Amino acid sequence: MFPLNRSILGEGYRKSLEILCEYIPFNLLSYPTGKQVLNWKTPKELVIYEAFIEDLDNNRIIDFKDNNLYVVNYSQPIDEVIPLDELKKHIFVSPHLEDAVPYTTSYYKDK
Repeated sequence: MFPLNRSILGEGYRKSLEILCEYIPFNLLSYPTGKQVLNWKTPKELVIYEAFIEDLDNNRIIDFKDNNLYVVNYSQPIDEVIPLDELKKHIFVSPHLEDAVPYTTSYYKDK
């Protein structure tokens, strides 16, 4: 299903269900955001239009368009210049794999 931007709700999730249904027919139930379903409340839908990190010369270092794993699902948007030390507190890397992009989510907590 990669590179679909899949999460627990959103366009990528719906597209992945369409693909699965081509192989395994099933009925799909749909509930609106915020609906209480048994012991679960349906979360907000994930929508990302654009996300990137630029250096001070406006060169894009990372871009969501290149890899959707560059953005933590359900992370909060920011549009400001911050020091590198502050940025490092909010990014996820692998100390063992320099070019790896870790899969990280934040479904129920704002990050």
